[in-house]
Amino acid sequence: MADYRDRIKVSDTAATKYNSRKPGKHLAEIRLVERALRDLDGISTVLDAPCGTGRFSILMAQEGYVTTGVDLGDAALAQAENNCKSAGVTDVTLEKGDLEQLPYAVSSFDMVFCFRMFHHFPDAVVRERVVGELCRVARKYVLISYFDPRAITSIKRRLQRRFFGKKSKQNATSLQEVEGYFRKHDFELTGNLARVPILHTIRLATFECAEQIG
Repeated sequence: MADYRDRIKVSDTAATKYNSRKPGKHLAEIRLVERALRDLDGISTVLDAPCGTGRFSILMAQEGYVTTGVDLGDAALAQAENNCKSAGVTDVTLEKGDLEQLPYAVSSFDMVFCFRMFHHFPDAVVRERVVGELCRVARKYVLISYFDPRAITSIKRRLQRRFFGKKSKQNATSLQEVEGYFRKHDFELTGNLARVPILHTIRLATFECAEQIG
């Protein structure tokens, strides 16, 4: 079993801690996603994978998309359900499922959204397997976040690992590497946004099915 799975929110404590993020950071990431969504068209159905405690499932539903959230963490799904109710969002479908073997048919969703998960994958085998699943169930778009190895925080983590032996479960991957996984499934890069270039590690890339690009 890949070691990234210890990040799954299976306990109430873990789900509650994850749900209590810094307001400024949360708002900045919401705005990042909203920027990416403005460049897309032809979307009706969305899969939020993994949905965690539901913050982006709520956003997608509020944007008018028919939204499904999937996660392996029972506690996360329970918290997501509570958050949806608190936000007045009643039409999000929440289901348990594994990103390495999603329980959906080919092209089930116009867009698949994967945020703050890819950097937890420890090796190329897992990354390629998950990207394959995201592309399989996506009809048109996959939006995926990744950590930029050129960012200041990524450089700091590498230096801490090299000189102080400090380990990190967060893995930065180059855009070229990420593109390679998607290219195998005929998805092309059409957007790549940063929260703050160089300063922050997180980036949000948009990949579009080559057959849909006209």
